[in-house]
Amino acid sequence: MFRTHGSCFVRLRLRDGTWIGGWFGASSYASAYPQNPELFLERAWRMGADGTPLGRIESSRGLYVRAADVDVIELMSPEPREGRA
Repeated sequence: MFRTHGSCFVRLRLRDGTWIGGWFGASSYASAYPQNPELFLERAWRMGADGTPLGRIESSRGLYVRAADVDVIELMSPEPREGRA
């Protein structure tokens, strides 16, 4: 999925309903079979309760996500402006 889409914003809903997100770029990583499905986003974003991207977390050095914890993955392009999807 990530190989064919290249750099993009990724919005994920965790199984508990919490939204997380960030930028998937050249320093990001997505694993594939036979490895356990995992995702590393190089830039983390604050997300609203409804999944709206609110802004970059400037002090973050990335966001690691286990696919087993996620029930929705959405690829968005380009990177959203602060406070807008």
